[in-house]
Amino acid sequence: MPQRRNSAGATSLNQALIQQEIRDAASARQTIAALLVLLQDTPFRRPPPEPTMCCGRGCGVCVWEGFVTASETWRLDVLHLLKL
Repeated sequence: MPQRRNSAGATSLNQALIQQEIRDAASARQTIAALLVLLQDTPFRRPPPEPTMCCGRGCGVCVWEGFVTASETWRLDVLHLLKL
């Protein structure tokens, strides 16, 4: 079984970043990138893909809102897996 990286393997900036709730697409991108580094040798499902289509009309339930929600769920699952 591959060794899991612990919090010592992350920079303090990344450590703070991955502990914050994802609230928008920009923070989702940054957090996913930081967590993928920690998951490097650990088998786990891929993060949610970014939407490829958005009408830009401010829909009540925008595809970007779904992406942010899915990214936050993925972040919490990774933190649980890595025991961070």
